[in-house]
Amino acid sequence: ELKATEKRVEDYEEASAELVVNDEDDVSFLLGECFVKMDNENAETRLEKLIQVEKGKLEALKVERKALADGMSELKKKLYDRLGNSIN
Repeated sequence: ELKATEKRVEDYEEASAELVVNDEDDVSFLLGECFVKMDNENAETRLEKLIQVEKGKLEALKVERKALADGMSELKKKLYDRLGNSIN
């Protein structure tokens, strides 16, 4: 899920960069399963919101991953304290 979210952020940022160099007045914006025509300004605003949402999700996933890794380290330490080197 973390990699998928990172990929979405990257894709949205790339699309935002493409909008900056776009010469046309309007673009086709994918909403769900269909494309909607909108002007560049609205598309850029929507992309910025999407980027912010995905970055928030990404940060939450990173915090969760860190908490899980810390928990696993603590459990591993307790197991080694209890069982010593007899763990394979």
